[in-house]
Amino acid sequence: MAKSQVELSKSICHSLAKATNLGARVFQGDELQYYYSVYHLYPDPLTPFLSQVLDREHNYGIITTPLLQLYGFISLPNNYRIVIGPTRMETQEKQLVREQFFLLGIDKEHEKEYLRLLNCSPLVSIERMSWLIKFINLAFQNKELTDSDLYVNVRPQNYRNDIQNDQLLQSTYPEEDDPQKDINAYELEQLFMSYIQNGQPEKLQELFSGSPSIEAG
Repeated sequence: MAKSQVELSKSICHSLAKATNLGARVFQGDELQYYYSVYHLYPDPLTPFLSQVLDREHNYGIITTPLLQLYGFISLPNNYRIVIGPTRMETQEKQLVREQFFLLGIDKEHEKEYLRLLNCSPLVSIERMSWLIKFINLAFQNKELTDSDLYVNVRPQNYRNDIQNDQLLQSTYPEEDDPQKDINAYELEQLFMSYIQNGQPEKLQELFSGSPSIEAG
């Protein structure tokens, strides 16, 4: 039996999070239907930027936060939207970190641990994020996007292009208590990226066919 739109969207989100180590969410309209983070980032760091990623003026895009993190979003039929991110911070300016933590309601007692978890996010270039958005859309909506279809909100005066270019198509993962978890995540990402590079959307759909086992929202 075919999955419903919301079940398929949740499966996509769960598999994206597992394959890329990025947080993933599905919204219907402005309502959160599903959120999964392999690093258990709660509260969701996306919260201060919801209005940007849910802006219906743009169907596909990438935004940059003051901490130079990236979020990507993709519109699906029936007013669904997938949002992935954040990528790793490229600045840890204390004032900017404090401001973001204040907006998230994180108290001093938990700041250090939350910052550690944020630093677990992979470093992903804008180009890689844009290809990810394009491929997901092609696989599940049979529609090829061009660069002009993507809304990209970047702060060029802050964004360090040298780092972006150096880290193109690379992700850096910190050491975890469970080394096998890192190995499995790396293998999943390699499998995921091979489907993108080889143009095999049917393989990606097979990867996304498994039901998510953890839900939070």
